[in-house]
Amino acid sequence: MEFESELAARPPGPDDDLLRLHSALAADYDTLGDCRDALQHGSDELALRQRLQGPDHRQILTARAWVACWTGECGDSAAALRLYQELLSDQVRVPGPDHRQTLTARAVRLSPMPSRQSVRRP
Repeated sequence: MEFESELAARPPGPDDDLLRLHSALAADYDTLGDCRDALQHGSDELALRQRLQGPDHRQILTARAWVACWTGECGDSAAALRLYQELLSDQVRVPGPDHRQTLTARAVRLSPMPSRQSVRRP
């Protein structure tokens, strides 16, 4: 992947560049159906977003939903469900109980196995 070589060659610099690369790689690996690499880069993206944007930013909530989705796709449905349940409480608190993302998180929690249809990239 083009972004993998850019990530490897990247000199120390602003975290926003690293965030952009991990986000792009997670999305690209997801498109290719490679949930393990998508999960790795998505987790790195999430850690950077939490440090740079704080816990309640809208993009953090979306990144958390993707990490939960990929966790389930990698075979750990119990962890995925736990991540979605944790996300739901923050969805209710941050955007509100009637927000589209909150309603989606509620529906996912009730489904037998969360899926990629429940998450959208911003």
